[in-house]
Amino acid sequence: MSQPNPFQLQPLQPVKLKDVFIKYRRNGGWFILSVMLCVILAFFYLRYATTQYRVNSTILLKSNDKGADMSQVGDMFSDLEIFNGGKNIDDEIEVLKGKTLMLRVLRELNLTATYYKEGKIKKTEVYGRSLPVRLIVKKLDSLSGGKSVIITPVSATRYTWDDGSTKKTYPFGREISNNYGVFTAIPSGKAIPTLNESVIVQLNNSKKLVADYLRELTITPVNKNGNVLKLSLNTSVPQKGIDVLNKLVQLYNIEGIENKNEIAAKTISFIDGRLIYLVRELSGVEKDVENYKKKNDVTDISSESQQYLQNTGDYEKKLSDYEIQISILQSVQNYIAKQGPQFDLVPSSLSIHDATLVQLIDSYNQLQLQRKRILSSNYETSPVVINITDQLNALRGNILENIKNIKRGLIISRNALATKNVKFESLKKNVPSIERELLEIKRQQNIKENLYQYLLQKREEATLSKAAAVSNFTIIDRADVDDLPVKPQRSLILLLALIAGLVLPVIVMAIRNVLNDKVTTIDDIKDAEVPVLGEIIHILSHNKVLVEKNSRTVFSEMFRLLRSKLQLSATEDQNKVLLVTSTMSGEGKTFFSINMGATLALAGKKVLLMEFDLRKPKLINDMGLSAKLGITNYLVSDKYQLDDLIIQVPEISNLYVIGCGDVPPNPSELILSDKMVTLFEQLKRQFDHVIIDSPPVGLIADAYNLSMFADRTLYLIRYNYTLKEQVKIIQEIRTRKELRNMMLVLNDGRKENMQGYGDYGYRYSYGYTIDDKQPASWWKRLVARL
Repeated sequence: MSQPNPFQLQPLQPVKLKDVFIKYRRNGGWFILSVMLCVILAFFYLRYATTQYRVNSTILLKSNDKGADMSQVGDMFSDLEIFNGGKNIDDEIEVLKGKTLMLRVLRELNLTATYYKEGKIKKTEVYGRSLPVRLIVKKLDSLSGGKSVIITPVSATRYTWDDGSTKKTYPFGREISNNYGVFTAIPSGKAIPTLNESVIVQLNNSKKLVADYLRELTITPVNKNGNVLKLSLNTSVPQKGIDVLNKLVQLYNIEGIENKNEIAAKTISFIDGRLIYLVRELSGVEKDVENYKKKNDVTDISSESQQYLQNTGDYEKKLSDYEIQISILQSVQNYIAKQGPQFDLVPSSLSIHDATLVQLIDSYNQLQLQRKRILSSNYETSPVVINITDQLNALRGNILENIKNIKRGLIISRNALATKNVKFESLKKNVPSIERELLEIKRQQNIKENLYQYLLQKREEATLSKAAAVSNFTIIDRADVDDLPVKPQRSLILLLALIAGLVLPVIVMAIRNVLNDKVTTIDDIKDAEVPVLGEIIHILSHNKVLVEKNSRTVFSEMFRLLRSKLQLSATEDQNKVLLVTSTMSGEGKTFFSINMGATLALAGKKVLLMEFDLRKPKLINDMGLSAKLGITNYLVSDKYQLDDLIIQVPEISNLYVIGCGDVPPNPSELILSDKMVTLFEQLKRQFDHVIIDSPPVGLIADAYNLSMFADRTLYLIRYNYTLKEQVKIIQEIRTRKELRNMMLVLNDGRKENMQGYGDYGYRYSYGYTIDDKQPASWWKRLVARL
């Protein structure tokens, strides 16, 4: 029963995590170096990156169901819209994030200029008390946004202005004008500014600055069902962010109160004008009553006349209501008609019963307020202002047309009611003419008095609302900065640096493996399906003979391991003649032959090395020997005996060598000569092992010719040197059986190449030594891994 060959490569196995781990562990030094480098770069980034902090503030909007604080004064205030304090939360968020409001905030805080101090590596923004000077920007050309100037105090009263093109000296407080704006520099809060302390002032475009702040501003409801808003602003200067949020909330409150007061003031002004007119009319009517009674000597009206006119009371009351409505509409119509091109608010709290007219007046007032707010930051020729003006003109016409229609309807109703009153006229015939005329005068008096009292009441309501105007929100938390910065996130950056430090070597090694066309691991030669005898580590030495009698180095132990495996692979008779070859020159055939021969000789075997590379011989020279005669001399002449060619190696007993001799013109023909058979028969009887150092098979056919005399072929592959494509040559040699009993030896293995015992050899070497030396320090081991 045949035994399986322990040196035959097994079929490819699935990738194991342990193998992958071992592969990367061999490059552990690169991982450590990569992690250290990435972490150092992360620390540099964290050191010099601009730190962003989050400033938060919380406010509570008053809801519709709660109303304003003054809503309990009485039902008579319900028709006065300034007391309705409820607001839509989404609309208020848009108001708070409006460009007009933010522009007003930045102008009041004088933030159109940003201040920096030059550092060793980067500029640092300064704000508040740390400023040596302040710049008041009165006017700035929109195309000069982003321009920087350097201001340096040179004395307690003067400073230098350097904008890159000119450098001048000015006194503090003096307004300077140039082609890009008008500015005034003043000292900061310090009594005496720090001399020669330069500050870089960046002039910002207002629109871009507003957009930048709004981009960093977030306003969100704390919960879906509540009216609490959270305002957050990301900024590199916490105090500036606190000031901006506080000012934003303050101006939002002021604008709300201003809008309320403006409506109330317009209403009061309108009512005052009407009251003056009514007082004059009411005084005239009262004077008429007095004169009429004096003229006709009337002091009382009989009960009989009252009974006659009792039935007409209800009609008179209705007619009075119609007269009031018509009078109010006529007043509003006259007020709007007299405005002409002016843009004033129309009173909206005069108990106009028509809902459509009330809605039109409200829309008209809202557009007036919007136009006024936009004019605070735009010109009248702005397209937005022109558009609103056109809407106002259209609304004014709609209001006037609506008033005409309503008046026409009221007049028709009044006339119809008067017609119904004809049937009671007959009753008046029995009423003395004096009493009838007096009642007519008093009816006019009652109408004027009712209108006067109504307007007086509304004036008091408007005055009260103006005096009691309060904010529609409550500040829960004033602006404050979070303890931890939001950017950069220190822990996240360090974690990403650590991950990058671990991933980068993997990527580099993967790319290197993809681009590498050299044999780097034993897996690269598995397609050849040739048994592997073993591996040899890389070693730096000018001496070619490294295996010595008392040597206990890893290199020597690996050759002893090869010797043992070679002896186990077959009987000694089947390993008598060993042919050493490779695919191309430089793969270490001669070096391997010398040390393999020394290893066998140290085991008590009589070993002969034959320099059969007849074209480029170097075995004798590498061993530091010289020989005048060699193989070519023996093959071309019969006057030389075999013993004349053999040279004993001085340092190692039982190790002999035969040189090439003179370089022949026809090496291949000499190898095929009949004397080659006699030569090897004599050598087999005289030596235990014969090692043939042959030329590479990829270039010439000498190794194939020598294979007939060999018992076994040791085929050298050099890590990081032999091409992967050349493995196909080995596969073809195995398939065609052109070399006898071929086995592979992997030469010049480094830490990243070795597997199995090779890896053991490196760990064995760097972890401890056979010679009982002290372990290497940690930093030497790290350098060794690199």
